[in-house]
Amino acid sequence: MSSYSSPEAMFPLNELPPDELLLVFLNLNVFDLSNAARTSKRFLYLVHTVQTRIVGTECSALSEKAAALEVNRDERKKQAYRGAKRAGNYRPAAVVRRALERMRAPPSLAFLFHTTRGDRGGTSWYQEPPSAAESLLPRDCAILSAACPDVQANSGGLVESESGVGVLLASFDRDRTTFLPFHIGSGVDDDSDESGSNSSSDDGSGREDEQSKRRKGSDEIQQLIDRLDDAKSATADSCWKIIFVYVSGSTTLDPDTVLARVQDANPNCIIAGGVSSGGHVRLSSSGQDDDAEQSGDEQKRSPESIAKAKKVLGKRTVRQLRVLITKMIERARSGKGESNIDEFVLNNIDLTKEDISKESLVDFAISLGFGQQISASPHDGIDLKHVESGIFGVAIGGDGVPVSAVVSRGCRSVISGDVAPQASTWTVSDAAVLRPGQVGHPFYRGDPAGGNESFHVINRVKNRETGEEMDSIDFVLQNRAEFVGMKRNGGDGFDLTMLQSYNVATGQLMLIEMATRPDDAAHRGEIRDHRGSQIDLFNLDGQACIEDVGIKLERLKELVAGKRLLAGLMFSCNGRGPGKSFLINEEMCDANAWHNRFPSVPLLGFYAGGEIGPRAMAGNMDIFQRGNSSLQGFTAVFVLFVVPKIEMGGFSIDDGPENVDEFMRERKGSCA
Repeated sequence: MSSYSSPEAMFPLNELPPDELLLVFLNLNVFDLSNAARTSKRFLYLVHTVQTRIVGTECSALSEKAAALEVNRDERKKQAYRGAKRAGNYRPAAVVRRALERMRAPPSLAFLFHTTRGDRGGTSWYQEPPSAAESLLPRDCAILSAACPDVQANSGGLVESESGVGVLLASFDRDRTTFLPFHIGSGVDDDSDESGSNSSSDDGSGREDEQSKRRKGSDEIQQLIDRLDDAKSATADSCWKIIFVYVSGSTTLDPDTVLARVQDANPNCIIAGGVSSGGHVRLSSSGQDDDAEQSGDEQKRSPESIAKAKKVLGKRTVRQLRVLITKMIERARSGKGESNIDEFVLNNIDLTKEDISKESLVDFAISLGFGQQISASPHDGIDLKHVESGIFGVAIGGDGVPVSAVVSRGCRSVISGDVAPQASTWTVSDAAVLRPGQVGHPFYRGDPAGGNESFHVINRVKNRETGEEMDSIDFVLQNRAEFVGMKRNGGDGFDLTMLQSYNVATGQLMLIEMATRPDDAAHRGEIRDHRGSQIDLFNLDGQACIEDVGIKLERLKELVAGKRLLAGLMFSCNGRGPGKSFLINEEMCDANAWHNRFPSVPLLGFYAGGEIGPRAMAGNMDIFQRGNSSLQGFTAVFVLFVVPKIEMGGFSIDDGPENVDEFMRERKGSCA
């Protein structure tokens, strides 16, 4: 028999020097590291070092189909293979569990995507209650899920849309990251009576109702902006890096208005997402909802919660209860457990008694806070709100969020025939600016407050090479353009505007002023007209879509060279996949383009009924975009997590007693 079969013969890890222990810990997952951290103060200190200073940000992504194939491979290795598990039989909680096994730090953010198609789907959840997956995630982990017809998944070497669920977990430095979940515009009005009438309507015409709805919607948007400002000011050096926004159902708010106002209040922020069929958001994971948090505290010691705790504990054996209580005591004394445990109870629990009854052990566990964990735990799904209509999402801020955004559309220049032109031969020779309330404004109705946006009036254009000059309307109509691209002198790429009736209804070409860009923040009060800017005309083109996403991703390869591209999210137009469309004769063209260039980097998302992201551009060399977000169509919006490469060589750590004790003091406020 091998000497390693005896625990006494095994080499004690605690005798290893810190650099070797760090290498050992780097090869353990979050479950193993959690167990190791419970064994000693030194291990807790080293595990914390691994998770915050070495690992830093990390991501884990997995689809249902990829998870099922992994299970099959594991079963083959164990010679316990019983036939292939096909996609459709692997549930969200199992996928979350497999994704967690790939992480070394607890996730602080979870994205879940689940299908609404067929018997497997549904807008409520996919195959099982949401609490099954939520219960596996930390209580301070922000959760955002989207229900959608088709999940898009690049994971485990697969490119597929057959999975019913996909999961992307991300871990950020919690000390440098802020999360704020939200849900607005659901249309639920608690003040209306059972008949559905509203007391604000005076004459029955409905006019007052409409005004009340607009006022309420404006108030909801302002409340969200105020919450973002409050959370931002409460965290030193914190600003919102990205706000994920999903739009679902018959929301009472105009998504364009919400995006414009939130973007204007946070001009440096990326806003990304899409139109989904519903979803979930954990509203109280970060303690943002004070009322919900207070009501939860009130329920912690309620008879119902204690009865539920006794029911759960009653299913355990005496031995299991002893182990549970021992761990709870250790956590309480290390500062990781409940902070309001009765000190007398903690110091007078004697588990060495042989004749201790099961009922006493149950009471001990409840007195240590098990009843609180049951009532306030996400195991019951109480934090995860099901959204059928409204605008919901999660804002993420702080200097610990390494996020970037890339947007691709795929338009071909009518003038040059290029997909990503760097310049145009045509420039604007005569232009002006119309501000809200001015006569001639497309939305002016005699009301000085009419219209919310400024417009650029493009009167005439001129060819720099031939000297030809013509009216802008003739220029557009003669070339049968779908998009107008504008590029200021010294700018990068053409801003694309999809032409609609109001752009040409007045007999002049009118282009709405883009939402404030970070670089233009200093000029928010003065809008420059477009005289001297380059102008180009574009049309949507299926082959151009394939070429443009390829150009953008090739450029991405150049920009992330020497860095680690951890994972990505993609919100792609449902006209771009998953199947072939009238315009693009290729299945999952965006996902396949990604796989061809980043085969080992996971990418998850869904096919949306409208994509939210920075406005698509043509010919921009700086593909990382922020600000200027809107709801647009026929685009692919990529959200990427990119971090510097970590060199272990030269990394040293002092795990002496003084440093460990100082760490413990900072962790719980007193010497361990």
